[in-house]
Amino acid sequence: MTKIIFLKNKAGEQFYAKTHKQAIDGLNEATADANGLMSAVDKQKLDSLAVNPELSYILTSPSGLLFKLIVDDEGLLSTEKVEEGGTV
Repeated sequence: MTKIIFLKNKAGEQFYAKTHKQAIDGLNEATADANGLMSAVDKQKLDSLAVNPELSYILTSPSGLLFKLIVDDEGLLSTEKVEEGGTV
């Protein structure tokens, strides 16, 4: 195992060197075939998520009412009640 070295300034305060992920051995991006920052299985799941602007998210309130999640062009979220029978 690599020895861990703690750095201290002249006042004796511990600090950490600034670096980047390419400088750290063994810290690799995950692929569908190889583990990395996440497992290969999780990478496959993430890659399989479809970006679908037509996709709707229906939320259920504590009392069982259904609401469709809406986002406008400013990124503001709102909801619309889903009426019985599945219509908004």
